[in-house]
Amino acid sequence: MYALRDIPGKGKGLVATRNIPKGTRILSERPLIHAPFDSSQEQRKTIIYPQVEALNKEEREIFLSFPNRYAFSDSATRYNGIFRTNCISAASKPRKIVAFFPLACRINHDCDENATKDWNPDTKRHTVHAMRDIEEGEEITVAYVPSLLNQETRQNKLERKFHFACICRTCSLPDEQRVERDLKIDQILCLISRNAEFPRERTLTPSLTMLKCIDTRVSLLRELHREDKNYGEALSDAAKLVTTMGDLARGRVFAQKTAAIWQRLLGSGNSLTKTYTVMAQSPSPNHDHRFSIWPTHVNDVPQGLGPDDFDDWLWRREKPTLAAPRGTIMERRDFFSPFSELPHKNGVRGDIFFQSRRHWCFLGQILEDPLLIQPLSLEVMDMYNKKTKVHFYTETKGAEVEAYLETPASTVAILNATRHDFHFGPPGIRHEDPRMIKIIPHPLSIILALEHEVRSFSTPQGNDLRCCHGCGRIAASSSMKRCAKCRSLWYCSKDCQMVGWVTKAHKIGCKILEDPDLRGLFLTQWDKVENCTGFPLKGVDGPC
Repeated sequence: MYALRDIPGKGKGLVATRNIPKGTRILSERPLIHAPFDSSQEQRKTIIYPQVEALNKEEREIFLSFPNRYAFSDSATRYNGIFRTNCISAASKPRKIVAFFPLACRINHDCDENATKDWNPDTKRHTVHAMRDIEEGEEITVAYVPSLLNQETRQNKLERKFHFACICRTCSLPDEQRVERDLKIDQILCLISRNAEFPRERTLTPSLTMLKCIDTRVSLLRELHREDKNYGEALSDAAKLVTTMGDLARGRVFAQKTAAIWQRLLGSGNSLTKTYTVMAQSPSPNHDHRFSIWPTHVNDVPQGLGPDDFDDWLWRREKPTLAAPRGTIMERRDFFSPFSELPHKNGVRGDIFFQSRRHWCFLGQILEDPLLIQPLSLEVMDMYNKKTKVHFYTETKGAEVEAYLETPASTVAILNATRHDFHFGPPGIRHEDPRMIKIIPHPLSIILALEHEVRSFSTPQGNDLRCCHGCGRIAASSSMKRCAKCRSLWYCSKDCQMVGWVTKAHKIGCKILEDPDLRGLFLTQWDKVENCTGFPLKGVDGPC
């Protein structure tokens, strides 16, 4: 399955001699030498020396073939130096132990490792399992440091503790991809912290939010291609949460998924695999089922759903309210654009439609109950009812807009937004300039309706003619009055103004249009604007 080979820049390592499917146990090894983690170096020498001396000739030659980065003056300090250079964690209870394994200690580090290491306290063995499919000729690697660290922290830990600078594929990512990966790691850490802070009482709203946090955590790990221990822990949290809430149907499904991932990573003999295998067979809320918040029977799992619909059921995802109700006729707009029509970043595959435009604006209705995590990512729905995400790469990581997100169904407006093809995850909007964004506390459908109304009744129609919002008559501006509050609509008499105010519901729209930035989005002649510096907009009391 594997062979010990010379690895350029790393010394020796294990290389797959055939294709190894994910979940395969690669190693199950007993320690050759061990010592308490908290023992002093002087104590270590007295502990390790007799163990090495007791080895047979072949075992001792293997041990002595390992590198030693510490100076030595005698056999005891030499043995201790080799052990200190190469030992890895073994038992953690009742006392933390470090140990030397002839094969496991040859496995090199990679930040995008393909195998998982673990200590099995029942068998007293160090195990290594394939985390993903490993191809013949590929080096078998594990992670020496936690995977949920940004690159700078990860590199510092490796250099300080293991005395090497990692140049793996993950550490060699281009700057933009590195920043993107670090952002997602920071989001996952924020979600893990949020999970620990949630109240533990069985109440509906906190539990739904907690499940949403776990759902987001799992999605981010998938985007990073990390079905590792962190992924298993997230599924474990979901299984425990829904079972505690009395949802035995989802509890069984989550327990099955959790048992499968732990078996792949740690093997069938691991205690976590056994625990969730039992839980999948008979999930129990550990309290009187009559007091369950989400009561379901263990067999209440829906049948016949597609993968996406089943996932929506499993995670209790609610169908979002459509930004534009079905049947709405969407007009071609010169300024407001859905995500699918945004130009690509850096002009790559640029839309010819945008090459003749100086400025444009993306509008997206923020979906219900956004998770306020840092860095911020907002899931929005555009005017074509297509979902996408706005990822904040601003200096404050989105904190600048959090105070404006409390109003349900608000709309985000981003000037000159571009479509970005992310390396980790689907295409979205990479938002970098805080001046170019505004959160409007109204649904997208209302904004689009107002934009149509303002464009119809405010835009000059030649020779400075205007259309009366009340009666529809076209007349010279000099003979009409403009609404004093919103300064957007025109009327030829007080009677017409009353018709507009009451019959055409301008009383509602007028209040919304008092926002000068919203008026500016509607009334500015954007094809004549040379440079747009963002919000607040200038020249908003009429066409610029």
